[in-house]
Amino acid sequence: MGKIVVFGGSGYLGGEIVRRARLEGHEAVIVGRSCSGPGTVTWDGKSLGPWAQELEGALGVVNLCGSTLFQRWTPRAKEEMLQSRAGTTALIGQAIADCQRPPAAWVNASGCGGYGDCGTREVSEASAFSDGFLGELCRDWEGAVLAASTPNTARCRLRLGTVLGQGSQFDTILSKLPAIGPLGEGSHYQPWIHAEDASGLVMFALERRLEGTLNATAPFPATNAALMAAVRKAMVRLPAPAVPKPLVALLCKLQGWDEGLLLDSCRAVPQIAVANGYRFAFERAEAAAQAAFGQVPKAWRHQIA
Repeated sequence: MGKIVVFGGSGYLGGEIVRRARLEGHEAVIVGRSCSGPGTVTWDGKSLGPWAQELEGALGVVNLCGSTLFQRWTPRAKEEMLQSRAGTTALIGQAIADCQRPPAAWVNASGCGGYGDCGTREVSEASAFSDGFLGELCRDWEGAVLAASTPNTARCRLRLGTVLGQGSQFDTILSKLPAIGPLGEGSHYQPWIHAEDASGLVMFALERRLEGTLNATAPFPATNAALMAAVRKAMVRLPAPAVPKPLVALLCKLQGWDEGLLLDSCRAVPQIAVANGYRFAFERAEAAAQAAFGQVPKAWRHQIA
């Protein structure tokens, strides 16, 4: 057993990782900008400080920091998206490099959005990132991990898909809707993973000291239509007609996002996780959605799935 330091541990996925680590007998320390209480340490995300001492002799470091993509993509917001990812990652890398007893392993978040629109083509960890904004963002994010001078610390870049779980961002958005349906034609692939497997893969990577990249996605990709159908059934919502692609594009434009954020097709598969023997708790969207969202609010129980 050992210490696991989680940057961004007060968020949804961070909380899942912290709970899992503690259940497995590890000491888990949350590092955040405004966290308080036992087992927490504050930082500003911009400079070295007392928080860096927590890394000495740690079993693992997990970095999940990154401002939301669901905001108006102004030049200033894009710079904040980059700083909150690549900037904090570089800072953590510097802290690890300064350690007398560096952590054994470091898992740093990244995103499947970096692959861009891949159509129906399967993409693995060996696939290249796109040339769009999300591709450049993920490239710089991961580049900060690779640039760190940490020869005694295994480094794993975790490319996350949509995380399914009560309290996740996905849940927060969809749980407010009385009806759920696909976006556009719904034929585009949407990489997903159940929260139990997302936290499981993080612990797996730390304990195995995995190097390189790791797609944190389920082994059986689902189209947006299939995923929405599974979630709708689990949440006990009415079916909604598909939102026409031009309307989705218009909504994205009004919000200041690129439409690819909602409509890009990414058929990402966890080739490295499977090759290293990780056993997924939830391989298919139907079972994952039921486990994640099956406890529906009473107000919706009268509706027909």
